Amino acid sequence: AIVCTIPLQMGGDHSKSAKSPPSGGNNSHSQSPPSPPTKTVSPIWQQRLHLLTDGAEQLTRAHFDQFGEEYGEKLWQYFANDGQAAVPLEQFAAKANPLFGSSTDVYVKLVGGGEELLRIGGSLVDCAPNDADEIYQNVVDNLKSFGADWNAAVEWKHCEAPRAADPLQLRFHAAFSTIPVPSVPQSHIVSPFCMFFLRSSIPSGYLPPQNYEWSILYSSVTSGMSTSRFESCVFGYKSRTLTLIRTARGLFAVGADQEWRHSLSAFGGAETFCIRLAPAPITRHSGANSLFCNMKLRASKMGISWKGGDLDLDKDLSQVLEMEVWACGGSKHLEEHAKLKVWQKNQTEKNKKVPLPGNWDDNADKTILEMAGFQFSNERNNDPRPEERRE
Repeated sequence: AIVCTIPLQMGGDHSKSAKSPPSGGNNSHSQSPPSPPTKTVSPIWQQRLHLLTDGAEQLTRAHFDQFGEEYGEKLWQYFANDGQAAVPLEQFAAKANPLFGSSTDVYVKLVGGGEELLRIGGSLVDCAPNDADEIYQNVVDNLKSFGADWNAAVEWKHCEAPRAADPLQLRFHAAFSTIPVPSVPQSHIVSPFCMFFLRSSIPSGYLPPQNYEWSILYSSVTSGMSTSRFESCVFGYKSRTLTLIRTARGLFAVGADQEWRHSLSAFGGAETFCIRLAPAPITRHSGANSLFCNMKLRASKMGISWKGGDLDLDKDLSQVLEMEVWACGGSKHLEEHAKLKVWQKNQTEKNKKVPLPGNWDDNADKTILEMAGFQFSNERNNDPRPEERRE
């Protein structure tokens, strides 16, 4: 960050000891008192002020209208003193300096507390909370457990949602650049605020790379609730995923930092996690070798579960009401995933034409394709018709 510098105004040779002029007579060359130091502000603050005010030399309340009514008022209260009509350059530079630092704690103090942080931050990315939203109320309850003032909100942010203040910082910085505030993807099964909270609280490794957004690999809303479709759409994607699962017992968010697969044992790296978002209270679990998935291999237990957690689904996913899987890697992983699906389809077509020894149902190639999530035509025919799918 750039800070104000205060050079000393040089006048005369101050290395010599100062003496009072001799008394007596008029001395027109008597030494005058030294001038006080003057502050100079780096030119970059002048440039930033002009960007914010469209060339004006002072900052007024109207210049914050671009940030919206509530955030604009909070910013003005931060920059201006009580009753002040305009903020000069020196005051702007001193106040703005912390806002360009790496920490977002100052933004929590700026808006006044945790609920203001959630309300304003969510609004800036089109994820304004709704008081009727169960997830929002659960997050507020979690927030209040830390205390009521802004210091408690900062502690909550550090522990529960490290990026909750990012929209405040990014929106302020956007006034001085052409970089837009990143959007939050919209889910089919959870509220926009829930997606904002998840983006704020999950490990940073799940955030999308620059110029890329999360993509849906599978949604039960658009593709139907089907084990085979879940496998076909998700298995083989070799990067991180975020899976949302709604059951009669609650709403879960599962982050997998390894690809989904049928396995005889639990898998996942250190940043694999499971968050129960509802019912309250919000609970978190994380750790390596904690996620279990097996819907094919009879030599082990079957289903999807989290070791020691509340998530425990059977092999048919019959308890699942809604399910959504987001791809959290870059475009490279999506392209590789698409190529894999084309290869699987070609292999299936080839196997239809070439007689294979033995029973195809017992063939090792068929097992490999099934483990990657491919669904064969005879299995697709057994899927429930659209009108029979669970809503």
